[in-house]
Amino acid sequence: MILKIKNDTDIIEEFTDILMDFDKIRNQYQTDVYLYYDNDTQTARLELFENIGGNSWKDDDHYVLYRDKAHYDDDFTFYFDSVSSIAERLDLEENKLLEMVEKKMEIQNADYSDICTYIKSDKACMDKMEEAVCNLIDNSRTEYFEQAENIFRDFIKEKTLDEHEKE
Repeated sequence: MILKIKNDTDIIEEFTDILMDFDKIRNQYQTDVYLYYDNDTQTARLELFENIGGNSWKDDDHYVLYRDKAHYDDDFTFYFDSVSSIAERLDLEENKLLEMVEKKMEIQNADYSDICTYIKSDKACMDKMEEAVCNLIDNSRTEYFEQAENIFRDFIKEKTLDEHEKE
């Protein structure tokens, strides 16, 4: 069966949202995105399946569109890799952030690692950093859409090639 999906635009939009959510929540589980295809209506729907153990064991009529790996980067450091980028997100000048961390942690010459340690211990700072991460992801929607579209198109192409090989 060659997949001709009439609601492909809707599926790509939904898939975009899923990819963004995986990064926003830093999905800690390997999760499959299943595509269910209705041959009669030539439409598809997506469903998420937390894949414990790494193999799809759900026994129904689905295709695995995408497999999201567990995200072990459980904090903001993946997105903000410098003191200045963190200070900007906290609406502070870099030197003020350094001074604040040095005072609170009772240390001298605070560095990036010290700042990260401090922020992780301060709920208000973490909330601001989480919001900043979500904003960055939201502002990258075009890139996520392109990623979703490429994965989806490659998936359809692969399924079409598989069907031609069977003929």
